[in-house]
Amino acid sequence: MKRKSLISLLLITSLLFLTFCGDDDTTELAWINESDGAINEIIWANYDALWVKAGGYNPEETTESKEINQFAGDVACNIYDDDAGDFIEANVTIGETTSSALVLSEGESYVYTITAQPTK
Repeated sequence: MKRKSLISLLLITSLLFLTFCGDDDTTELAWINESDGAINEIIWANYDALWVKAGGYNPEETTESKEINQFAGDVACNIYDDDAGDFIEANVTIGETTSSALVLSEGESYVYTITAQPTK
């Protein structure tokens, strides 16, 4: 009887641990496009995460959240250029930091605004 009780207690403790502690270390990141045009191929920390959408993310549009593993890095992206008729490399500024770099904490969810300008 004691063995069954111990097994039941261990099972309940394990389930509680997984329920309350299982995803605490997941870090997610998303972006809001504050540019004048659509942006595409948003790259976080040398391809730790990549956001791509056919036609790009329009101004004021928020990307989906993605799980990241790198907590420090730069963001890069392409912006649609009317003259080129395609997406081209862009200089990126994160509105909250006024640079293209971030340092994040593990176990958090982040949404940052980005502004992209063509690198003509």
